[in-house]
Amino acid sequence: MTDTEKISKMQEELHQIGNQMRDMKTKMDQIVVALMGSDLTKDGGIIARINWLENQLEKQQVQLDAEIAALKSASSKQQIYQNILWAMAGAICTGIFAFVMKNILTK
Repeated sequence: MTDTEKISKMQEELHQIGNQMRDMKTKMDQIVVALMGSDLTKDGGIIARINWLENQLEKQQVQLDAEIAALKSASSKQQIYQNILWAMAGAICTGIFAFVMKNILTK
């Protein structure tokens, strides 16, 4: 193989390497656009969507925490009312029992 053939072959290999590098750069640019968004569309890409989803989840978490606190408060109040009603029912039953016993014992 002559020197010119070697040089020609090396140039061809360099040309192929250059094409591969351009292809890799194109693919990397596509990945960056997908992740970061395009300057033309200004959409923010996948990262912006993930950030938006995180914000939505945080808002929902705050709402759920508030709803849970309200339910716990309502449940606590309901338990208090239930205890008062049972105490009143017990007092009424005790009064009725005392009244019946008084009438039975006095006859």
